[in-house]
Amino acid sequence: MTPKIRVNPPRPVSNPARGGALSWRMRAHSCALIWLASVLLLVTPWAIAYELPGLNLGYTSFLDGLPPAGPRWLIQQYVQVYRNGRLKGPNGEDLRLPVMRGDSVELEKAQLDLTVILTQLMFQYYRPERPSVLGGKWGLGLTLPLTSLQLDPGDHEIITCNGSLLSDIVISPFVQIDPIKGANGLKVFQRIEFQLVLPTGDYDPGESVNPGANVFSFHPFWAGTAFLPSKWTISWRLLYLWNAENSEPKIILDADDSQAGQAIYLNFAGAYELLPSRLRVGINGYALKQITDNRVDGGDIASGRERIFGLGPGLVYHGSKQDHFFFNSYWEMGAENRTEGTRVTLRYVHLFN
Repeated sequence: MTPKIRVNPPRPVSNPARGGALSWRMRAHSCALIWLASVLLLVTPWAIAYELPGLNLGYTSFLDGLPPAGPRWLIQQYVQVYRNGRLKGPNGEDLRLPVMRGDSVELEKAQLDLTVILTQLMFQYYRPERPSVLGGKWGLGLTLPLTSLQLDPGDHEIITCNGSLLSDIVISPFVQIDPIKGANGLKVFQRIEFQLVLPTGDYDPGESVNPGANVFSFHPFWAGTAFLPSKWTISWRLLYLWNAENSEPKIILDADDSQAGQAIYLNFAGAYELLPSRLRVGINGYALKQITDNRVDGGDIASGRERIFGLGPGLVYHGSKQDHFFFNSYWEMGAENRTEGTRVTLRYVHLFN
């Protein structure tokens, strides 16, 4: 059953000439203030949490540490669909949004749907006569994201979504470390990348949910893939996130500045080679933990740290040495101060000769 906060107009006193009309107005005004205070109490915890910008949750999975097979260009196209993302509070409880229904305010469960399209262009440079960088080959990536957001219920005016599409551009210098070879065919491939997230996306402080974060973020990671003596591979990507201060925070915060906390998270996957050089199937997942508090006007905000865990099946199909197709699905659980839903990622990789 949907809980309600009912706002009934107070009855006027029987004799308006003795101040009844004025009393009615005062009581109606008091009811409006009580309703507004109730709404703010419900919405404020949501507003001071949910501050982390866009993250790589489930975009990368199998064979993540592999290089692009020599000095060459590659392009990657991602499509991620996220559905039924229920808004969760600091203890994992469902958050509800106030919606006017006639003469009453109903509290309805809220959820976020989004679709993200990422286009990434990468180049790895290497010449044998040149010295290596950190024991490997350097490269550079550029990511152009588009994001479509939809919040349900949408017929309220407290928490709103920006209808624009352009998200923040990412520039990614990286070093592909030379592979480590062990006994019995063990091979380990690793890459260190230093992602620079630029505040180029669409952002409106009047909107609660935006495709752009309006801040610079430093987002380095360490990725790797281990080829085990059997037909199994294990892949990982360990990421760290630091965010600069937002000098134009969301209006709902009623603040001069805000800063999202730092976070660490992990993408992981294990795959079995079902068809040699053609098909790998396995499981994939991610785990996120925010490690410092969000800040508003220089002060730490308690109970706003985010946490989530996702797990599901996936596969990678090698159409050729140049073309690779990935499918990954995730069911989320254990969310705190962020949405909890289902996620599907489709990814196509093409290596240019």
